[in-house]
Amino acid sequence: MPQKDLVSWNALLSGYAQEGNYSKEATLGFREMMREGVRPDHVSFTSALSACGQERCLEFAKQIHGLVIKMAYGSHVSVCNVLISLYYKCDENGDVNKVFQSMNELNVVSWTTMLSMSDENAVSIFNGMRRDGVYPNHVTFVGLIHSVTVKSSLREGQMVHGFCFKTNFFSELSVANSFVTMYAKFELMDDVFKVFEELDQRDLISWNALISAYAQNGMSLEALQTFLSASMELPPNEYTFGSVLSAITSSESISLKHGQR
Repeated sequence: MPQKDLVSWNALLSGYAQEGNYSKEATLGFREMMREGVRPDHVSFTSALSACGQERCLEFAKQIHGLVIKMAYGSHVSVCNVLISLYYKCDENGDVNKVFQSMNELNVVSWTTMLSMSDENAVSIFNGMRRDGVYPNHVTFVGLIHSVTVKSSLREGQMVHGFCFKTNFFSELSVANSFVTMYAKFELMDDVFKVFEELDQRDLISWNALISAYAQNGMSLEALQTFLSASMELPPNEYTFGSVLSAITSSESISLKHGQR
């Protein structure tokens, strides 16, 4: 093939970075591109930085970040979003905040990325996002629900539930599935079942979440019954089997304990 131009290099780097298993090839490709004297743009940088994040290649990522600043892409929203994700994966929280604070423009991806990485401050970040006039999407709410679940804040979880209901995000399957998991963590099985019953459609993640909820809360019979119902609708996967086996094991442990008394 003749010498590649920027479009050709970007197509190659993007393909490697998106594939996941070829992230090393993406970083090597970026080096080769630079050696050939092809000037990168924001697409080149996002692909190379994404690959660095997958490889946890912090040293090279910081070199690219320096080049990003030198070539005036330091405030480009898509480049900054990838930098935030990269530094978070590499446990460089100081750099995460520096990049976020340096951005001239914040879009839904920027806010959602920050929110998903900060369980303790997720609600505060969400409120900042709303004040900034950025409308959330379903990924925002999945991250927010996960954060309040980890934080064990039922009050905040119920607040998020109410907001999702008012804005019609509750109809998003990924959001509803997250609420099943959240209420299971808080041992509110009536709410778990209510959310599940209100689903217009159910995927395997929905069924797995319900089976896991029963297993976590010592309801092994219900977990097994749900497993049988799920198996009639969709082929189970390893998570389905893992959850139902956990419920059965828990039930046997309880039986043994009672048998010893």
